Amino acid sequence: LRGRPVAERLEARARSGDLLTTTGINVEEIVRGLRPRETAAADALFEGLLVIPIGLDEGRQAGTWRREFAAQGTTLSHADCLVAAAALAAGHQQPG
Repeated sequence: LRGRPVAERLEARARSGDLLTTTGINVEEIVRGLRPRETAAADALFEGLLVIPIGLDEGRQAGTWRREFAAQGTTLSHADCLVAAAALAAGHQQPG
């Protein structure tokens, strides 16, 4: 929100026909860091995004990743794993 290059990249992606998505977790992360004067801009951003759900299947996938990586000595954030599982379920792929 604070960086014009980010806003410009999002606008370009939307113009090219990309569906811009997020999750409730990402919304919380943005809202948590907002300054009072940034609320309107954040609300405008949220209105332009599709919020993809996080449900039982995504929770299972996130938990599986966290368990498997923990067994290898790597700690993964529950929030990041839930967001990744929701993106995967929605058909998103890692940019390549």
